[in-house]
Amino acid sequence: LLQTCNRIELYTYDSDPNSILADFEDGVNFVNSSRTIEGFDVFRHLTRVVCGLESMAVGEHQIAGQVRKYYALAKRFETVNPPLQLLFDEALRIGKKVRSEVAFERAIDYVSSAVKILSRRLPKHATIAIVGTGDTAREAIGRLRILKGREYRIYVLGRNPERASSIAKEFGAVPMSLERLQEALAMADGIIVATSAKEYLIRKEHVVNLQRKKLIVDLSIPPNVDPSIACNNVELYTMENLTEIVKSNQELLKDEIRRAEGIVDQELGKLYAKLQNSVIEAVIAKIYKAAEAIRNEEVEEALKRIEQCDPCHKEEVAEIISALSWSLIKKLFHHHADMLRRLAAQGELDDKTMSLIIKLFLKGD
Repeated sequence: LLQTCNRIELYTYDSDPNSILADFEDGVNFVNSSRTIEGFDVFRHLTRVVCGLESMAVGEHQIAGQVRKYYALAKRFETVNPPLQLLFDEALRIGKKVRSEVAFERAIDYVSSAVKILSRRLPKHATIAIVGTGDTAREAIGRLRILKGREYRIYVLGRNPERASSIAKEFGAVPMSLERLQEALAMADGIIVATSAKEYLIRKEHVVNLQRKKLIVDLSIPPNVDPSIACNNVELYTMENLTEIVKSNQELLKDEIRRAEGIVDQELGKLYAKLQNSVIEAVIAKIYKAAEAIRNEEVEEALKRIEQCDPCHKEEVAEIISALSWSLIKKLFHHHADMLRRLAAQGELDDKTMSLIIKLFLKGD
């Protein structure tokens, strides 16, 4: 299960993924409201996700860490079988290659957009309140702290006092209880809100008596700041505003995006050929194994009849029959095995053809 700021995805190695989705339903029809990707297209999708090519802010770097986090969690709960392990290992490998060869230095994600807005509009000794203790809030504090020429006093507000204290200690900030939100709003020049609350945390009554102007950036999905608070005293930036900023930056990244997609296509092409070859070798091995089982039965039956022959020639006849049976197997299947390998090497086997081959040659698989 992979959850990021704008997606929830379920990865499964199953012939009927809709049956898995049905298990999660609790008043919501996930089967009808979800999009299903199958086969090798899953490799392409996850790899693009890891590379930031499927993100609202193309090129963002946090997504790879989020994928690693949930992958590690799944492994800890032992829900990752070998095919899923291959999927995630390869996607993360290709993502790392893209990051090393393509510099998305001009990429602007939502957190960096929020930090830029605050750094450009607030004085260097401003007081900033961060409402939230999740990954987004932590990322925002980290970026504020590395800004050159800025000496911000930062407050961290969260429902979990221990987590707020831990993050505050890590970045030299001051922890506060979320119950003191009104107090934090009064003393802060800038506020970043990044929580998963389902209701507005900052409403009009929180800002009516504020003495000086406030700059608020809401990074929450759904919004945690009532949009009606925007007035002379409050300048509010929502995810909608930030999306416009992020999108305008995509034009600057055309070359980087094209280069990243080229690497992804090349690496996935190599991987597809490798996977096809491994499947074909497995098919060929099972074909020969099935044929060998038939051969053993036939040879055993023939040897029983040989027992009735002249004892002087039993061993010689047995060797001749065994050699004959092996020769028949090799000659019968050599062309098929050779052709399968050749088609796999030339990339001429799509998923449907591979499935048909397996059905034709592998009994019960």
